[in-house]
Amino acid sequence: MKKPQEWHDERRQGIGGSDVAAALGVSPWKTQLELWGEKTGLVPDDFDWNEFTYWGEALEELVRTRYEQDHSEHRILGDGASMHKDHPCLRANVDGLIYDRNDGDSCLGIWEAKTASTEFTEVPVHYQLQVQHYMHVYDLPYAIISVLFHGNLYKEFAIERDPKYAVILVPQLLNFWQRWWISCQYSSQPV
Repeated sequence: MKKPQEWHDERRQGIGGSDVAAALGVSPWKTQLELWGEKTGLVPDDFDWNEFTYWGEALEELVRTRYEQDHSEHRILGDGASMHKDHPCLRANVDGLIYDRNDGDSCLGIWEAKTASTEFTEVPVHYQLQVQHYMHVYDLPYAIISVLFHGNLYKEFAIERDPKYAVILVPQLLNFWQRWWISCQYSSQPV
């Protein structure tokens, strides 16, 4: 299930949902400097296929099936990538898009799957930022995060789009991209 080099190369071309918390300095796993190193190619992308990532991807289809069983009015399509129409450095690689089952042309929201070994009742900030970013890129009003805890407890969390994300945080992401990445791309050589 390891991703091809092209996938890693594509991740370096912009700020994706999983980069947002690090770019804003609130990630529990990565600093802004580490993200900058990955984006400039000075250090390898640390996206590592460990047991957590393996099982997260392996169980995604089962989590999707559970969501669709509980919401017969919806279907989840695609797990594609997109970029913001005005800011192509803002990227989204969603687990799925929620469609109305009766009107296949109406995309309603973002669907994101998670697996977790620690249960939470409030969505962690880094996940909230991830789906706010996706809603901004796709211009959609809400996201559902479907979480499988401990491999046997399923919960859903609905998050509405917050207009403050575009006003307050998007300029910070664009600043990060311009200041930390574009300014360094000419003076660095990829790993």
